[in-house]
Amino acid sequence: MKPFVSKFPKTRNIQSGDTLEVFFFNSGFGTEEGTKRCQRFDLFLNEGETPYATICNPFGLMDTKLVAEFKNNRWQCDLD
Repeated sequence: MKPFVSKFPKTRNIQSGDTLEVFFFNSGFGTEEGTKRCQRFDLFLNEGETPYATICNPFGLMDTKLVAEFKNNRWQCDLD
């Protein structure tokens, strides 16, 4: 029996549950990494009632969680 190989490498961080399309950038270097689909773990509001989400890192570090902020009508994550 052959092992399962996903045809969708962009979604390798998604195991189950809800997902978000998140725009990634690095404000320190001024670079943009694009939009990626990520597994969402938690949703919460900060003191200013801005929505935040805890997401799975889509860049191969599977055990790393990141925080995305809903800003300018899209989910964003600063990698800086």
